[in-house]
Amino acid sequence: MTEEKVTFLLNSASDLPQISKNKVTLSRQKSMLFLVKYVKQKLNIQGNQSIHLFFNNFAIYPDWTAGDVADHSPGQTTLDIYYSSGQVFG
Repeated sequence: MTEEKVTFLLNSASDLPQISKNKVTLSRQKSMLFLVKYVKQKLNIQGNQSIHLFFNNFAIYPDWTAGDVADHSPGQTTLDIYYSSGQVFG
């Protein structure tokens, strides 16, 4: 299984995660599933590939919301999105 990583830069809790010039608006109530769907679309990740989200070494998908991430991101930090090309079972 191959694992890749995409890093989003967050300048403050209110900033938008970015990949290049494309922006995603995340409300505090929005689940990380929204971000997973966005990343899958942008990176052309197929449905049978798994997505893992980590923030400051915490697994944030599927339990965290965007508000949870914002509360834990004072100052400049990164949101690392890991995805693997392995087959998803179950």
